[in-house]
Amino acid sequence: MADNERYHQIRAALHAAGISECEYEWPGLLAGLLSRGFVPGSREISKLAADLLNGGETLPGSVVAFLASEGLELKERLDHAADDLFSFPDAKESSAQRLQALSDLAHGLTLGLTADPQKGLADRLPPGPLLDFVQSLSDITRVDTEADLDEEDLKSVLDYMRQQVLDEYKRSKA
Repeated sequence: MADNERYHQIRAALHAAGISECEYEWPGLLAGLLSRGFVPGSREISKLAADLLNGGETLPGSVVAFLASEGLELKERLDHAADDLFSFPDAKESSAQRLQALSDLAHGLTLGLTADPQKGLADRLPPGPLLDFVQSLSDITRVDTEADLDEEDLKSVLDYMRQQVLDEYKRSKA
C-alpha cells in the first residue's frame, strides 16, 4: 500500500469541512456513486450525500467543495485503475484506525452502490454481481476494530473491494 500522504490529505480536507466521525464513509460514498456513473461535482451527488450522511440537511459549502474536488481526483484514479484507489491508511496508523477506516469505507461504498443516476436510491438491487458485492460489503462493515490485524487479509479485502468497484465503473461506462 502507498504511504499515508493522500490518506492524510483526505482526512485534513474532511476535518476542514467539519467532518470528524466516520470519515471514510465519504470517500466510500463517492467511490460507489462514481462507479455507478454519477458525475463528480454534480448536484445529484451533493443531494444524495446530504440525504444519506447528513440527515437530509443541506451540506455546508466546504463539504460540497470536498465532494467536488475529491470526486474529480477519484474519477482520475478510477480511469487509471489506480492500485491504491481508496488512498487507504498504511501500517503507520493503528490497527484500530485502519479497521475503522475499512468499516467506514465499506459502509460508504454500500450507500453509493445502491444509487442509480437515473432513478436515485434503489429499493432493491437485482440479483447479480453488484448485489453480491453489496452483501459482502455489509459483512465488512461489521469488522471488529479491536481485533488483531492480519496485513495479508486486509490486502486481500481491499484488493477485492478495488476490483469490484473498478468492474462496476466499467459496467456503468459501457
